[in-house]
Amino acid sequence: MALPVWILAALTASAQLRARAVPVVPAVPVAPLAGALRAPALSPLLSNPALPTAALPTPVSLSPVGERAGVRGPSPYPLPQRRERATTANPAKAAEASQTMERFGPAFAEEAALAAERLAGRNLTGAEREDAVQRTKFVTANLWKRLFNEFGVMFSYPDGVARPDLSIELTRRDPKTLPDEESHYRALFAHEYTHRLQFEGHVTRRFGVEAPPVAVELLRGIELVGLDALHAGKIPFITENVLGAFASGRAWARDLAAGKAVDAGFHFKGAMAGAAWELAQRTGRLADAWEFVRRVSSERSPEAPAAVYADIAAR
Repeated sequence: MALPVWILAALTASAQLRARAVPVVPAVPVAPLAGALRAPALSPLLSNPALPTAALPTPVSLSPVGERAGVRGPSPYPLPQRRERATTANPAKAAEASQTMERFGPAFAEEAALAAERLAGRNLTGAEREDAVQRTKFVTANLWKRLFNEFGVMFSYPDGVARPDLSIELTRRDPKTLPDEESHYRALFAHEYTHRLQFEGHVTRRFGVEAPPVAVELLRGIELVGLDALHAGKIPFITENVLGAFASGRAWARDLAAGKAVDAGFHFKGAMAGAAWELAQRTGRLADAWEFVRRVSSERSPEAPAAVYADIAAR
């Protein structure tokens, strides 16, 4: 069977391309090339005072992340401008976000005070509570923001984000989708404010950056709605995966109480809260759970989880 004309033409063109000689680029020695870059002909471009200075790049200060990590170089993301665009791209959504913030601002001031006292042993002043509220805002994650954002390409956006400049963003959800709107945002803010305490140097990251914040969100969730309600989905961002890790932390505490060998740390988000909750169930004092989290999560005077558990349980 004869091939169609267009296939024959494509094969012929391909053969002609392969038959052409490919020019070989001669290797260039490194030393002469380096010398060429230092040639006098380039110096007028570098030192000519007649060049307009506006054409030269302006210096950019280090981002807070770079300063803490010792990384020299500007941040590629101008955070304040990006956050402003996220909240004002749609005026109606921006108004809804602002109204939500007005409603829950007083609750966030309370949560900041609780977290600071329980985790850092600090009593926030009125000005510090106001600062925590002023640095918090709601954002609306539209389709574009869910697909392309600073966290990579994904099909979702975090429920909350805490940044090294001590600001906090909470993703606003449709109130109709939240079984308990206030409890949802209280627990979420408590999580993100714990990240702020990490940036301030009060709370550790030695078990992973998320271990203490998740412990706080779980314990606050239990205080607000109860453990059974968490399993029922009353605070939607607390997922079954996290509650499964919570159960593993409870098992860790039971093994420790039984004299079995246990891990030295908590490697799953939620495990620290589970151990703290099991301790509170044993002693009958919820304050013991918070003391356990504070002492284990301390950045300035960390203690081993097993030793802290044994000390509190022996009282």
